[in-house]
Amino acid sequence: MRITRLGRADVYALTGVTVAEVDRSTAITDPGHRPGRPPGLTHRDRVLLTLVALRTNLTERALAAIFDTSQPTAHRIIRDLTAAVAGLFVPDQFDDTDTLLLDGTLIPVHDQSLPDRARTTVARSIFR
Repeated sequence: MRITRLGRADVYALTGVTVAEVDRSTAITDPGHRPGRPPGLTHRDRVLLTLVALRTNLTERALAAIFDTSQPTAHRIIRDLTAAVAGLFVPDQFDDTDTLLLDGTLIPVHDQSLPDRARTTVARSIFR
């Protein structure tokens, strides 16, 4: 499945930004032509992958499946574009009357490869 086939409402639901903002981000962060092998994803798809990763906190493996690429490629794209894309959406300034709301939701991660006893033992040894 290619994410660029999604409609405007779908892009907004996945990324939290409008199609116009995605296009602006793509234009600003586009490195232009680089020598060597052409990338597997267009630059717009790379920006979309980064925005979806920042918005949804999906695993790189899931993002790779959505964008029809490999997990290492998804990782490199996120690593290379996160700072540039995130920097475009920083508010100008806050004043004393602004209220900031931070979501500190903990996402449970369960390591199913370890039995309960081993997992507990590892946690105890770390916190001693």
